[in-house]
Amino acid sequence: MLISYDSEVYKFRFNVSTNLLGFPDIFGAVHSVELPYVFNIPELRQSAELSKVVDVMSSTWISFVNCLTPNEHGLEGVPFGPPYKRKNQEYVVRINSIRTELDRYRGKGIEFITSVTLRNAGIS
Repeated sequence: MLISYDSEVYKFRFNVSTNLLGFPDIFGAVHSVELPYVFNIPELRQSAELSKVVDVMSSTWISFVNCLTPNEHGLEGVPFGPPYKRKNQEYVVRINSIRTELDRYRGKGIEFITSVTLRNAGIS
């Protein structure tokens, strides 16, 4: 059930894979692999790039929990992301870059799921 159609949603794509967590590189960035980064696990700080990923993930999630936006992270050089429904942009976290980009991958599927959900909730 929808809590509020006006709720702001933020989206990220985590494209960092590391065998430090026991997953072979061939698996890529598997589901939930970002969680140790969110919880600031010290063993992940194997390089300056990985340390930045840890800082970004933990700071943006802390910001979201406290402020309902990932944009109060306080990190220099890290972009601010607009709510997803306004511009269909998402944070993209890679080992060597953190940026926002347009999410074109699932546009039609998201539009369909949203329309069905709204119709079922009586919000057409």
